Amino acid sequence: MRHDAERRTAAYLAGELSPDEWQRFEDHLLECDDCWAEVDAGRRGLRAVETLRELAPPHLRSAIRQEITSASSEPRRRDRRWLAAAAATVVVVAGTAVAVVAARGPSEPAAITAAIAGYTDDRLPGSDMPKIPAPDLSSLRMTEMGAGAGRLGDMPVTAYAYRDHAGRRLIVYVGTTTFPMPPSAHLFDGREGPWMAQRDGVTALAARAPHQLLIVGEDDDLVHDAAIALDVM
Repeated sequence: MRHDAERRTAAYLAGELSPDEWQRFEDHLLECDDCWAEVDAGRRGLRAVETLRELAPPHLRSAIRQEITSASSEPRRRDRRWLAAAAATVVVVAGTAVAVVAARGPSEPAAITAAIAGYTDDRLPGSDMPKIPAPDLSSLRMTEMGAGAGRLGDMPVTAYAYRDHAGRRLIVYVGTTTFPMPPSAHLFDGREGPWMAQRDGVTALAARAPHQLLIVGEDDDLVHDAAIALDVM
């Protein structure tokens, strides 16, 4: 891959890559320490932005930028540029003194936004009949309640809805590629392992290659147990 690490990483974190471009960049990250360092620095900056909720006065914005850019004693030069840019972004996003950062974060991929919205609305992404068997969650006493094939954003998926006797719900999405990861996601087992992200009380846990699974639910333990049952944890 021809290297323009800062430009490609910016597009990756902003969710601007096509599914094919995203997959190629994900594969490239496994082999390129420079690009991985850019992504890691960008995520740290975005997480700092997400902790802010109201527009700060000018003198405080300047102090925030300075604090972020000096977070480590000897940060890499491009890390400092990333973190400073992230701090500046919050000023644009906030807009007014009562504005808040969008709940889904500054660059949550469209597929993840749609998956969480589908779970919240108890809605599957399409009405086409799935062509593959439902993932087996019988060990958790989860009963399949419905299934459908459609799209999450630009991503083709098959979705399966489950419920247990206590009324707890899960939706398991099966994609044709690995699911895009939000900047605020928590990584398990390093950059090759699964990741977990949370928004509005909903947890999303996705497997990495060779799996193409996304598990969404409100009960963190149940989501985690489902990942174990499906052999992605």
